[in-house]
Amino acid sequence: MPKHFISVIGTGDYKEVYYGNEEKPTRFVQEAVIRQMVSPMTMDDKITLFVTEDSFRKNYLSSENVKGLKQVLLDNFDLTEHQVHNVIIPIGKNEEELQTIFNMMFEALSEGDQVYVDITHSFRSLPVQFLAVLSFAKVVKNISVEGIYYGAYEARDETDNRAPIFDISSFLNIIEWSHAANSFIRYGNSEELCQLSDIYRKKVFNSNYPLDRKEEARLLSNFTSSLNKITRCIATTRGCDVEEMKGTNNTSIRRAYDFYAKKKKQYSDFTLERNDHNAPPLDKLIEVIDRKAERFNRPSNLEIGIQTVKWSIENHMTQQGYTALEETIKTYLCNKYGLDETFRYHRENVCKDICNCLGKHYDDRDQAFEVWKSWVSKIDYQNNKSTISWEELIQIGKRMADELSIELINLCTDLSNGRNSINHFGFSIIREYTCDRLDNNLETYFYKFCKMIEEDSL
Repeated sequence: MPKHFISVIGTGDYKEVYYGNEEKPTRFVQEAVIRQMVSPMTMDDKITLFVTEDSFRKNYLSSENVKGLKQVLLDNFDLTEHQVHNVIIPIGKNEEELQTIFNMMFEALSEGDQVYVDITHSFRSLPVQFLAVLSFAKVVKNISVEGIYYGAYEARDETDNRAPIFDISSFLNIIEWSHAANSFIRYGNSEELCQLSDIYRKKVFNSNYPLDRKEEARLLSNFTSSLNKITRCIATTRGCDVEEMKGTNNTSIRRAYDFYAKKKKQYSDFTLERNDHNAPPLDKLIEVIDRKAERFNRPSNLEIGIQTVKWSIENHMTQQGYTALEETIKTYLCNKYGLDETFRYHRENVCKDICNCLGKHYDDRDQAFEVWKSWVSKIDYQNNKSTISWEELIQIGKRMADELSIELINLCTDLSNGRNSINHFGFSIIREYTCDRLDNNLETYFYKFCKMIEEDSL
């Protein structure tokens, strides 16, 4: 991707100074930044200098006695005239001019540019506009921001007339980390956090950073990756957790959370001990992120299921919500009647099928039981997977047929219809479901179920 250096020229009477590690003094910080941060430049690279009419005359063009910035750049770098552009902008005396400046900055950028920005002589609101333009262009034009630089003339060492150049791109990074955290907190999406930490890790590992900074970047990447395992387990409805899954970190929401908690502690302990003010200031964001994720620190499949439905409602993950709620009702029934919540036969052939039979024959519970018993008798009961005998299973089925409420049966029927409509891409018997209706129904069904649990009226 082409490099694109962007800067602003003011109207000041710039004095010569040694910027950064320059071997010769210069009036123009742009010369120093390009040499130290951007070079070498190729024929595909370009420079854009934003000027007002006054600064164009005073500092961009050369006068009889003093070289302007354009000539300085052409003399010191292997550049052609067409690679150095000037854009005359208004001074920004009202909101209309400020919007014009924003648009002109944005239009100067090209798709995929690797952008280096010098804001040393940006006047009034221009630094803020630069941040807004860069954030906007990263999304719309897929640019990358390689650095944002400020030549601190006022902070120069007067003994050797040397001024530092600060890279303040970390402040743009803070904005991006905030957006990524917000995406997780509000919408349950952790992908942006993973992408940012991966970019940060690669940048640190590919540069001459100290070993402790590289370890911090590695631990941060591990932390965001572990958070992503939680959201992926939710997206793929990994609600069942059994002892055989011990030691894994992506087979269930519970295991993913345990892995996340471990990686979070490793990162937090390392950064607390190190107290590095140069690393991304993420501790406050991590506190907010952790409050969102902590809900999955639950000991049972039932509680994990309830929290997953809540998460799905909050984040408009409707399909996952229907699946989680239907399965969580089966888990609750298994717990209530002493069945094995992880044994498919108990979940499907007992809990689900009894509810189906009651839905069709609720006015005659004895008939509903006999129909269920006839069905289930045709299915091989592999009781070697359960401590419950066939005779005990039939007795449990009879209790369920006698006790389950009409409210639960209707809830299961409605929930199943909605889930079928979603999973069959709308090609189900009931065609009148709208996206809004499915969303609203899920929330209604969930709070009905929660109320039933509280009242134990199943």
